[in-house]
Amino acid sequence: MTNKFLLLLSTYLFVIVLIFIDCSSSFSQTVQITGNSEISEGKVIISFLTKNGSQLDSTHLRNGVFEKIIPKSINEKYNIRYDKNESSYDFYSSEHVTHLYLATNIPDSKVKNPSNAQLDHIRYNELFLDLRKEIALTNQQLSHFQKTKVYTGSIIHFLANKMDSLENLRITATLAYYKKYPFSLAALESLEILIKRKYGRERYKEFKPLFNSNNKILNSNTNYKSIKQFITILDDYHIQNSVKNYTAPDINSDIIHVYQLAKDKILLIDFWASWCIPCREEHPQLLALREKYKDKFEVLSISIDEDLVKWKKAISEDKIGVWKHLSYKSGNLQNIRRELLVFSVPLRLLINEKGEILNRWEGSDELFIKEIEQKMQKLIEI
Repeated sequence: MTNKFLLLLSTYLFVIVLIFIDCSSSFSQTVQITGNSEISEGKVIISFLTKNGSQLDSTHLRNGVFEKIIPKSINEKYNIRYDKNESSYDFYSSEHVTHLYLATNIPDSKVKNPSNAQLDHIRYNELFLDLRKEIALTNQQLSHFQKTKVYTGSIIHFLANKMDSLENLRITATLAYYKKYPFSLAALESLEILIKRKYGRERYKEFKPLFNSNNKILNSNTNYKSIKQFITILDDYHIQNSVKNYTAPDINSDIIHVYQLAKDKILLIDFWASWCIPCREEHPQLLALREKYKDKFEVLSISIDEDLVKWKKAISEDKIGVWKHLSYKSGNLQNIRRELLVFSVPLRLLINEKGEILNRWEGSDELFIKEIEQKMQKLIEI
C-alpha cells in the first residue's frame, strides 16, 4: 500500500513538474500585448520577427481596446497598424508583458513599462529629432524646386550641398552614438539604412571596425548581420573597381559584350528606367555628347524596368535607339545590380576598354555631362 502510494505520488509530482516546465517555457517564448486606441473598432495587425522570419498576427479592437498573446520577437521589436490604415507604430517589449497606449501619433515616451530597448529607442529619437526635421525640410524644399523648375540652378545646387552635409552629419552622429551604445537596436536600424546610401557607402570603412565583433548577441541581430554582409560586398566592389565583361542579348536580340563596346573608346554605362524622369531628361544631352565624340565615346544603357513594353516604348519616345540597350534581367546581368551597387537610378559608370571604372555618378547630377566632356577633351589632346 505504501509503495503504491509513493509511486502514485511521485508520478503526480513528475507530471506537475512537466506542466510547470512547459508553462514556464511557453511563457518565456511569448509576449502579451495589450493597448487601446482612439479608433474604437477594427482589426489590429501585429508584425514581428522570429527565428522563422517575419510574421504577422492580428486581433480586433473592441471599444478601443485590444489584447493578444504572440510569440516573442527575437529583436524585441513589434509593429502595430490598423487594417486599411497606412499609419503604423513601432514599439519594444518589456520582459514578457507590454502595455501600450496606442493613440494616434502619441510619442514613444508615453509607452508604459518600457524595456531597456524602448528607453534606447526614446533616447535615440530625442537626440536626433532636430537633425531629422532639418533633413526632412531640406529634402522637401529640394524636391519642390526640382519639380517646379522656377528657380535657378544655384538654389538647387545650394540645397543639394546642404542635404549632403546633413546626411554626412547624420552618419557621423549615428556612428558616435553606436560607439557609446554598441547594443543599441535603434542605432543598428539606422546604420543599416545609412550604409546603403551614397555617403554611407563612400564612408563604409568607418563602419568596419564597429562590425567585427564575435559577440553572440550582436551576431544574432538581423541589422548587425546585414551590415556585416554589406561591408563584405563593398569590400569586393572596391577591390575590383572594375566592370566585368558582361554578355547579354540587347533589345534586338543581338549578343552584346561590354568590353567590345569599350574597345578604343570610353564607355558610359547608363542605368535607368522608363519611369525615371531625371534619367530621361538627360537623354538629349547624352545624344549630343555621343554625336560630338562618336569616335571616342559610346553609351550602353541598362534598364531596371520590370515592364519591358514600357522600356521599349521609352527608348522609341526618347529617340535613343542609336546606342545599345540591355535589360538587367537578360544574359549574365542578374547579379549586376548587387555587384555594381545599383540601388537607384539614374546611375552612370564611365569605364575604359579594360573595364576599369574611371568615374561614378549617382542620382540626378547636372555636372556629370560637363565632367565627361572635360575627360573627352583631355583624351583628344593626348
